[in-house]
Amino acid sequence: EADDPNHPAGMRREYRQRSEMEATASSICRNIAEGFRRGKNREFARFVEYAYSSCAELKSLLEDLEIQGVATGAELRPVKRLRYRLDRALIAFLRHLRRYPDRGRHDHE
Repeated sequence: EADDPNHPAGMRREYRQRSEMEATASSICRNIAEGFRRGKNREFARFVEYAYSSCAELKSLLEDLEIQGVATGAELRPVKRLRYRLDRALIAFLRHLRRYPDRGRHDHE
């Protein structure tokens, strides 16, 4: 009965999970935006690392949905693919920022 999404306890759990995923996804965006406003790449990289950590948290939340039977692997596949692409992009971006740590967004070669 508690696993039934129409049951009040199930509805609360589903709402909490959705809220956590939305907050985590939002955190990724906010950290990138905040880091962009920093002076040098070294500082920006720190915020991209926070975004990368949030991306890992999102992966865990998606896995929880599947384990708990809230969604199937097929239903989650498009979101998991996007999350994976973001993960790879953040890693590549971190490599770039770390390669030129003392440059800022207004510096030119």
